[in-house]
Amino acid sequence: MKYLLNQFVLIVVLGCSSIASAGVVDFDSLSHGATGDQIDAYLSSYGITISNATLGSSVGAQDDRITYGGGIVAASSGHIYLAQWGGGNPVTYTLNFEPALVELAFTRITELPGSGGTAYPWWEARVFAGAAQVGYASESLHAIWPGESNPARVYSFSHEGITSIQFTGDHFGYAAFGQVMIDDLTLTPVPEPCGWVLAMMGALGLAVCRWLRNR
Repeated sequence: MKYLLNQFVLIVVLGCSSIASAGVVDFDSLSHGATGDQIDAYLSSYGITISNATLGSSVGAQDDRITYGGGIVAASSGHIYLAQWGGGNPVTYTLNFEPALVELAFTRITELPGSGGTAYPWWEARVFAGAAQVGYASESLHAIWPGESNPARVYSFSHEGITSIQFTGDHFGYAAFGQVMIDDLTLTPVPEPCGWVLAMMGALGLAVCRWLRNR
C-alpha cells in the first residue's frame, strides 16, 4: 500500500512540475535575417506573437558572427539572437504571451567594442499583466571601448498573469544599433487549473503516507 501511494505521489509531483515548467526560447534554430513568417512561426510554437512593431522596421534573428562582420556582440547561447533594425528612431515592438506567465526573463546579450569602440542604444522594457505595468528595465546610451566589454545581463520579472513585454530603443543618431538585442527568453506559464488539482491530490497522498508511517 505504501509503495503504491509513493508511486502515486511521484507521478502527481512530476505531472505538476511539467505543467508549470519554464521554457527557454534561444532562437538557435533560426538563420540570420529570419523575419516575417519565419520568426512568427518559430515564436508561435512557444505561445508568443509580435505586435506593434515600428513601421518600416524588422524584428527577427541575427547571427553574432555576421553582425558588422562579427566580434561586436555575442549571443548568450549559440550564435543567434533577437533584434530589431530599420524604422528610424525610436523603435518599438511588443512580445505577447499566451498562456500568461508567472515569471519572465530575457538576456541582454554581451556587447563588445570591435576594433575601435562601438556605441549601444538607450532602451527600456515594460512588462504588462493586461493593461497594468508590472515590471520595468532600462539601460542608457553608452559606448564600449577597446579593452572593455559589457557582459550579458539577465533581467527577470515575477508577477502572476504577465501577458506582454514592450521593448523601445533609440540610437539618438550615435549608436550602431537602435534597439536592445536579446537572447534566451525564459517563460514560466501560469499553472493550469488541473495543475492545482494535482497539487492538492499530491498533498493528500503525502498526508496519507505520513499517517501510515505513524500507525
